[in-house]
Formats: sequence, C-alpha cells, structure tokens
Amino acid sequence: MLSQTNTTLEKANEQMQEFYSVNEQRALYIAAREAESDRVSQLSASRRQGIQQGIQQGLSQGQYEAKCQTAKILKQMAMSIPQIAQATGLSIEEIERL
Repeated sequence: MLSQTNTTLEKANEQMQEFYSVNEQRALYIAAREAESDRVSQLSASRRQGIQQGIQQGLSQGQYEAKCQTAKILKQMAMSIPQIAQATGLSIEEIERL
C-alpha cells in the first residue's frame, strides 16, 4: 500500500484510523458532513431558483418592449389607439405615452 512507503501518509492513515475508531468523533464528523451537504444543496437550489426568476423577468421585459415597439409602429401607421390597445394588450395610457 502507498501509505507503507510514505511516512507522512502512514501517519495520516494512523490518525484517520484512530479518528474513526472513536464513535463520538465519527458521529460528529458524519453530522458535520451531512450539515455541509445540506447547506450546499440549499444554496444550489436557491441559485437555480434565482436564475429561473431572472430568466422569467428578462422574458417578460422583452415581451413588453416588443409590444411597445409594435404599438409605436401601429401608431405611426395612424391606427386608432383603442385598436392598438386591443392588438398589443397595452393600456391606452401606455400607448399614449409612446
């Protein structure tokens, strides 16, 4: 085994075996490892949720901007504001501000 040829690895292996032989230490280590794993999982889930929310906000903003651009064009074509509102889903007030 590699630990038999390297003194440092051999000492580390001995310490690890001693550590694992004490039930309380092993239980504390396992609990700490599981807590860290849970924390990382929660952070990862939160990150995914944040990314998804950002994507949704970006899509919504893009759709709104496209509606405004369409309304501007229809307004330049002399279409009535109520018709533009019906076609784009924008309010009359929003169209009048364009």
